[in-house]
Amino acid sequence: MKISKDLFFTGINQFWKIISGPVVLIFIPLFLTPETQGYWFTFISISALSIFADLGFTNIVLQFSAHEFAYLNFDENFVASGSDIHLKRLSSFFKFTIKWALIMAVIAFPFILMTGCVIFSRKNDSVSWLLPWIFYVTGSGINFFNNTLLAFFEGCNQVARVQRIRFEIALVNTFIMLSML
Repeated sequence: MKISKDLFFTGINQFWKIISGPVVLIFIPLFLTPETQGYWFTFISISALSIFADLGFTNIVLQFSAHEFAYLNFDENFVASGSDIHLKRLSSFFKFTIKWALIMAVIAFPFILMTGCVIFSRKNDSVSWLLPWIFYVTGSGINFFNNTLLAFFEGCNQVARVQRIRFEIALVNTFIMLSML
């Protein structure tokens, strides 16, 4: 039985998530004080507001790009070919997707940044939270935009490539996170 690249890279990506999650949870109490752990989990909770920026749009992007790409294909040079009408629709949808993701990122992530600043500034303590919070929100914004683009290309029958990219990003993120702890 032959396993497709799509299934292989999806499986590797999911397996890494199963392994990396508990490893990070073990490292947090080893390297962070109880007070900084509170900030860590508050960062995660506040940045979850980014869900309101997406509201399932990445799923819609995947479905619409898949619908238009059904009439197209990539040649050996990775250039889309097929019906002109579907090429134009896919191109137009790609431009819309980028524009929407940028607008949402410009609106949502400064709001998330300010919300965190207001919440964290109410507490007077010795924890230096501002720079890590700015890095965290900036990374979340980049991740938001990246996920939107990856959803588009996943809809264009690039599941294996997208899952490989997602795995590589998760791998790098995990190692950066563990080294920063």
